[in-house]
Amino acid sequence: MAKEASLEELRFLTGLARAAPDPILRRLLLEDLVWTASRGGAQSQDFLLRAAALSPPEYFPRSDLIDLLESRLRPPRYDADVLIVTVKKPELDAVLSAFDLPSSDMGFPIPGGARFWRAKLPRARSATPLSLLITVVGEAQNYKMSSFMHTVLSHCRPRLAVLVGMAAGQKRKVNLGNVVVASEVVDYANAVLTEEEVIPDPQNFLVEQTLTRPIYLFDRIREAWYADLHARLDEAVRQLAETGITLPAAVRNRPASFLPRLDLGVILAGDLLMEDESLQFRADQLKRRRALAAEMEGAGFACICREAHLSWMVFRGVADFGGPNRRKDWQFVAALAAATALRLLLSSLLLDLGTIEQPS
Repeated sequence: MAKEASLEELRFLTGLARAAPDPILRRLLLEDLVWTASRGGAQSQDFLLRAAALSPPEYFPRSDLIDLLESRLRPPRYDADVLIVTVKKPELDAVLSAFDLPSSDMGFPIPGGARFWRAKLPRARSATPLSLLITVVGEAQNYKMSSFMHTVLSHCRPRLAVLVGMAAGQKRKVNLGNVVVASEVVDYANAVLTEEEVIPDPQNFLVEQTLTRPIYLFDRIREAWYADLHARLDEAVRQLAETGITLPAAVRNRPASFLPRLDLGVILAGDLLMEDESLQFRADQLKRRRALAAEMEGAGFACICREAHLSWMVFRGVADFGGPNRRKDWQFVAALAAATALRLLLSSLLLDLGTIEQPS
């Protein structure tokens, strides 16, 4: 790892740049100075800015310095209409499949350790495709999602952010593979501890109604969803030996028999991995009659998007019921159902980004 620049180094390099008689040499010394400062922390960069501000323009040409500071110190920004966030590998695999990217595509790295994948999505009655950025967190839990989103949003400013993946479903209300689109995300793990009891103190995040209203029209495009989903499942079956994706036997043997439902409902999100079949109890405790699913990242995602004044949605496929014998063979299928539903809503213009204000 490179050693952080000291202020003594910066003072020495500043003196050299000021003393250089030749403009080309001064430019090279300025580049070295800015690169050295970029290896340091905020103190090093503040020193560079003060040195430039207090120096005559002939020593630090303002246009040169601005160009160098922008190229070295400002993080790169990537334009996108939609940012799609996944958490685990089966979810990323599903989203890459849904948006026509090969599983071998490694994307490209951004500062902070994250990675982006680019995609374009043609739209009905529009000559301009949507630009998409896809990313993956790699770890569960709300606080890890919050930290990750801070990093990602420093490098892109989409019009809409969507969390896509899998969740535990409420057994009496949904089936494996069904898709739940959040009308509300509830951080159910917040509570007040007293000597006598634990009092739930949930944090609620409501999705904008302009984004949830189109879900009520989804039946009009349901057959197109099934056709797209079945085609991608057929392809997944053909590539099982290469990808190592796990599929449930019923879907692997007859992809066309998989006919999931899409529902709008409440998603519970807390830093607890449910393996005790307590989803129904927690929904009743919170008086959330429409709670259909539970996961571990939606609250952190929604919180950061709300702070950034960024429109957001959550699409979750039901991969298990939160019991002690959770199987993992539904994870890819459930996430693919969620990703293809999102794709169709965007491409059909039912989910119209024209109704969303561009974030500042």
